[in-house]
Amino acid sequence: MAQAFVNPPPACDHRECACSGQHVSMGDGGKELVLAETFLARPQRAGLDVLWSQNVLDTPRTREACNRVGLVIEDLHFRSLESFAGLGDIKEKVQLRFDHFEKRRKERLAQVLAERAKVIAKNAKKGEIPGVQNGQFLSALESLFDKEAKRLEGDLKGKLRTHGAMVKENEDQLLKEGRLHEREVDRELRRATSHHHLTESGSKIRQTMSERLAHNAGQMAKMESEFREKQTAYQQQLLAEEERMHRFHAEKAGLFSNKTAAFRDRVGKMKDRSEQLQSERRHEAQNKRLELEEKITQVEVRREEDRRKRQMQSEEQ
Repeated sequence: MAQAFVNPPPACDHRECACSGQHVSMGDGGKELVLAETFLARPQRAGLDVLWSQNVLDTPRTREACNRVGLVIEDLHFRSLESFAGLGDIKEKVQLRFDHFEKRRKERLAQVLAERAKVIAKNAKKGEIPGVQNGQFLSALESLFDKEAKRLEGDLKGKLRTHGAMVKENEDQLLKEGRLHEREVDRELRRATSHHHLTESGSKIRQTMSERLAHNAGQMAKMESEFREKQTAYQQQLLAEEERMHRFHAEKAGLFSNKTAAFRDRVGKMKDRSEQLQSERRHEAQNKRLELEEKITQVEVRREEDRRKRQMQSEEQ
């Protein structure tokens, strides 16, 4: 595979040369060398940038390279993580799909870029670069091609090692995705089993509840009938009790009517006696208050006399 990269360097098409804005005369050896370095540096930088970019440039040479390897330009386009999400998919499964696609996309992109370099080299052989007949220019190109071929050969070996690691990672990812699928199937099976169990349990519960409701309805009807019978008997008992109480009050009223006058006289005497006792107590309390005031006055008089005596004694001294 390294032999394919030893061919002349990728030739820039007219659009790329026009965009550079450089007008180089092929008769000057120094300028021819600069032009050769430019031809080599541009595809190298562009290849590295496009290799890890999200979308590849849509050019005729890129499409020809895709046709050679059996791909279309859309296979190299970047897809967002959300585009891999399906209804009900878990986050880990979506991430596995995205990682697997991205690694495959980068492999295809590297393959297309390598094929594109072959296409450009083939076109360069046909004489698409003007002025390459100059011997000094061709010698410089050959030297640069040798360096580029060695570098590309080292890159190719590294890519082969990376490709082996990516294949292993892809196998691991497919295994993980298979395990995730098995877990989802198992989860779906458990969900279906649980739903069937719940449906069966619900039917049994509804049947049991219907039987209990029917039994409770019969019990309630029986209890209501017994309650009405007891209520009727209680009402009859209340009527008999009211009639008995009416007779009792009538008899009691006849007995107490004769004692009403004597009771009133006794109540009047008790009232008069209470008023007399209250009057006597008020009079006694008034006398005690007067005696207390008189004692207080005497005490104040004695205090005043004692004060005068002490004052006179203090003046004599």
